[in-house]
Amino acid sequence: MPKDFKIDFRSFKFGLLAGICEIAYCLLIVLWMSYMQTFSGQPDNGVLPFMLILLLFVFSAAISGVIVFGYPLYLALDRRFNEAASAIIATLTALALAALSGFVIVITFI
Repeated sequence: MPKDFKIDFRSFKFGLLAGICEIAYCLLIVLWMSYMQTFSGQPDNGVLPFMLILLLFVFSAAISGVIVFGYPLYLALDRRFNEAASAIIATLTALALAALSGFVIVITFI
C-alpha cells in the first residue's frame, strides 16, 4: 500500500453496510429457493426450471454487483481512490467474515 493511504472510516462503514446488505440479499434468495423447493415434487417441466435458475443467477449477479461495487465505483470515478479502496475492503471483509462464520457453524454442527 502507498504511504499516503489512509482508511476513510465513513466509506469503511458504508462498505460494512454494503457487505451486510449483500449477506441479507443472499439469505433472502436462499430462503426463496428453499420455499420454492416445496413445489419440486411435481413432474419435470422441461426447460422452464433451468431458465428460471439462470434468470435468477443473472439478476442476482447484477444486484450483487451494484451492492458490492456501486459506491466504490462512484468514489473512484470522483477520484476519491482512498475512500473507494476503504469501501471495497470493508465490503469484502464483511463477506469473508460471514463466509468464515458460516463455514465454522457448518463444521461445528455437522
